[in-house]
Amino acid sequence: MRHPSIRKRLLIACASVSTSLLILVSIWLYSKVEKSLEHHFDGQLTEKVTLVMAEIELRKSGVHHKWHEAILRDEHRMGSALVQVWDQATGETVRSPRLDGRDLERHYRGPGELVFYHTVFSDGTEGRSVGVLCYPAPEDAGDSNSDPSKHPQIVVCSESDNDFHDILNRTQRAFFLEGGALVILLGVVIWWVIGRLLRPLEVMSMELGKRQADEIGHPLEIHERIPSELKGMTETFNDLLQRVEQARTKDRNFFLNFAHEVRTPVAGFNAVLEQAVKRRREPQEYEQRIRDALGIGENLGRLIQRLLDFGRITHSQGLARALAFDFNKLVQESWELVSKKKNARLLEIQSSLSPENPLLRSDRDLVQIVLLNLMENAVSYGDPDSPVSIVSSPEKGGVRFAIRNVVIGEMPSKAETRQFFEPFYRRDKARSREDGHAGLGLSFCREIMQVLEGDMQVSRSEGSEIEFRVFFPNSTGKAGAQV
Repeated sequence: MRHPSIRKRLLIACASVSTSLLILVSIWLYSKVEKSLEHHFDGQLTEKVTLVMAEIELRKSGVHHKWHEAILRDEHRMGSALVQVWDQATGETVRSPRLDGRDLERHYRGPGELVFYHTVFSDGTEGRSVGVLCYPAPEDAGDSNSDPSKHPQIVVCSESDNDFHDILNRTQRAFFLEGGALVILLGVVIWWVIGRLLRPLEVMSMELGKRQADEIGHPLEIHERIPSELKGMTETFNDLLQRVEQARTKDRNFFLNFAHEVRTPVAGFNAVLEQAVKRRREPQEYEQRIRDALGIGENLGRLIQRLLDFGRITHSQGLARALAFDFNKLVQESWELVSKKKNARLLEIQSSLSPENPLLRSDRDLVQIVLLNLMENAVSYGDPDSPVSIVSSPEKGGVRFAIRNVVIGEMPSKAETRQFFEPFYRRDKARSREDGHAGLGLSFCREIMQVLEGDMQVSRSEGSEIEFRVFFPNSTGKAGAQV
């Protein structure tokens, strides 16, 4: 799969937009030049046809063409213009010598109204013409017998537009050549500018490529000249790197703690076996040593099973099964299980379960794991002379559960309560090992609550009580809830 280049895309986009604008501007300028030249050309024709109209006189002998006499005396007087005049009254016509007997196209409207038009001469060349209907000026203005309206004249003045087209062609070539050179120069400038703007990305990529495995989590340096758009992206990337480093640190600590937890039972297991084989013993002593080794093996097996469950829940993508069940009944069943397992430290329970017997639609097994862990912690760490308080109440969208107990010894600080959910954390490490606690229970519960999309909080009272509050939401059907 080919990866698109930002530089190429920007270059193509900028060059396309710039070239399009340049073409539009060139077309607009060319049209302006063309109209200006055409206006100038028509102005010259207007001057010449006006001069011809002024030199047509009405005499007693008839219409007299002074302009024709002037051309015969000086052929350069009218320049390259071709002139022809028709007398509508008599049908006679007068031509400039350069016409050599050929007629011009004639177009006209009302008296004195100039008509400009494109014309093709008899030799195939093209030009521009102006036609006008006029009346000759009487030689004697006081002669009442001279009526100019009886002698209407059609005057046509034409001229080749070769020079006009030559100028337009040169203008077109200039626009094309200079415009092409400008597009190339503009492409080079855009390429250079884009390269300068994307330089911070290249620097960031090179910096990351040079890093060693132990330097991945170090934040990228944010230079003062870095663009604001890249600054935000760099800050976001640094935040991602920080979270990656935190995850790596968390994983390293997890495996270190796991090695530490496994080392203790393995060392105890080896110590029991070494003592058993160090000297000959009575069968009863061997039996006791074997029982001690089996107990250590069972604790190690429970630790490994908890780690397997922890990993399964951590990588879970959703609820395996969502069924509706009686939440209060599950609380009572869970407490009975804890009571049997923790009979040596059985505490009094103060239960305040909702009388409504709320139905919860969720994964029953995962909910029970959370309840069992919280109850076991309350029994293991609670003051044996104080009761455990359990409260449940239905809320919109789920069930709220709370368990509270009086802690033994010094009250944990707020910082310590935040550590409760870290893997392998234990306040009383010696007694926790004796009770089979590995410090994974609350971390396990937190992962389960993330799968269930619920919430778990811990708080301290002003006295010596600690309380865990959990909200179990009803499944939204993500895993195919059943009732």
